Amino acid sequence: MEYHAERLADLAETAQAHHTSLSHAAVERKAFKLLRDGYFEKAIAKLDKACQQEKEIEIEKNSRGWLKQFSARIAHYWGDFDLAQELQQYAYADNSSLLRPKTTLPYIPLTLPGQQANAIVSKLIEYDPRRGYATYFDKVVSHLVPEASSNLFEQALADLGSILGFCTERPDNLYSKGPDVLWLLDDRLGLVIEAKSRKQQGNALTKKEHGQLLNAGAWFNKNYPNYSSVLVSVHPNTATTTATVTDDSKVLTFEKLNELITDSRSLLIELCEAVISDKELIIRCEQLLSNSMLKPNSLIEQYLVPFDK
Repeated sequence: MEYHAERLADLAETAQAHHTSLSHAAVERKAFKLLRDGYFEKAIAKLDKACQQEKEIEIEKNSRGWLKQFSARIAHYWGDFDLAQELQQYAYADNSSLLRPKTTLPYIPLTLPGQQANAIVSKLIEYDPRRGYATYFDKVVSHLVPEASSNLFEQALADLGSILGFCTERPDNLYSKGPDVLWLLDDRLGLVIEAKSRKQQGNALTKKEHGQLLNAGAWFNKNYPNYSSVLVSVHPNTATTTATVTDDSKVLTFEKLNELITDSRSLLIELCEAVISDKELIIRCEQLLSNSMLKPNSLIEQYLVPFDK
């Protein structure tokens, strides 16, 4: 079967667009050669095998996303549109910078990274010198201000949770369902967060806005049936309108958020400046966490406050 030269050129451009290593590039070239020769199924299998291998060696999800999107395009030109759509869904789940699928993405629950201290240190030791991680932290939290766009604010809030050793994501951004930001604090407790960071300082939480938070909570209960949750609104104040009944919902005000940022920075700077081995750093991190308010239950008590009744 013959294909228009421009289509093949388009696929070649896709295949060469994102290379994280020589082996990665080689896989793309082999898959493209199979495609050019008409072996569509073999080309997809070649890319799928590479993705599975990359999972084993923990290559970043963005790179897997590129390979999966290439597979999706091969399936499309093969004429298997259902397979193409499925592959593109998985590609977008790994890398939200890629093309968004036309249909709703299936939600895949997060996998916890492990104990909080281990998770914090595992990210820190990727930086050499370690002090570079503190610089990264400051870059992240610079977007946790009312002036930041909603997208930047929500991403920074997710990144802050990850820095603190929690498993985080932005379900509404990825799946068009669920909360703006989700923090899994441990294997049984999650923070379901709706961000109203752009609101004027004096405006109260409305019944509609709290309804969005309740809907996000219902989504969480469906996808995480074995978890309990705390519903959280990032809001400039603790005020609510007369018709709004918040029950047990909590608010993270900018005052409390800044307090959380300050305490988190203190923890990271101590870790970054510690001249000890990686193994000793985990022990030191656990000690610092135990004396802080950054462990799950303490964090909820210290930084999340009730709305005014």
